Amino acid sequence: MKNAYMKELGGFTLIELLVVVLIIGILASVALPRYELAVAKSRFSTLIPITKAVKDAQEVLYLANGRYDAPSSVENSAVVSYFPSNCTFNGQKALCGDITYFVLSNGVAAQNDINGYFLTYDSLSTPAHKECWAHVNSKVGNQLCKNMKGQWYSTHAGTWQKYRLPQ
Repeated sequence: MKNAYMKELGGFTLIELLVVVLIIGILASVALPRYELAVAKSRFSTLIPITKAVKDAQEVLYLANGRYDAPSSVENSAVVSYFPSNCTFNGQKALCGDITYFVLSNGVAAQNDINGYFLTYDSLSTPAHKECWAHVNSKVGNQLCKNMKGQWYSTHAGTWQKYRLPQ
């Protein structure tokens, strides 16, 4: 009598609910890595214009002075205006949220500590180029560098994979 009454209510069985939960879990496990990569790619894309602007400012200073100079303090250099307003400065570093920019004599590098990747512009190389460095243990970082059309060309100090990015 109880079973006939339950069929009239049209409820779900435990097996049906478990199947639905299982399907949702499978879909989430497929979608989550793609979501992480999309977020990392978006953050990486925001690094490109800032680092390029700082590198271009360094090129202008090179044309004016005839040499590349690393500023002793980014805050007191000509490139400070190219950083977002939320940055704090510490010597040759600009700390902007989870991104750290390093202004060096040969270019500029932007590091994301969360996902383990770098974007570098190297002015002293011939020709000048940009690179994506990913920590060897960072799956997201390595996927990101490959996804940005990076070509792997070496490993640095056994801990960083270096990818040359198209100009």
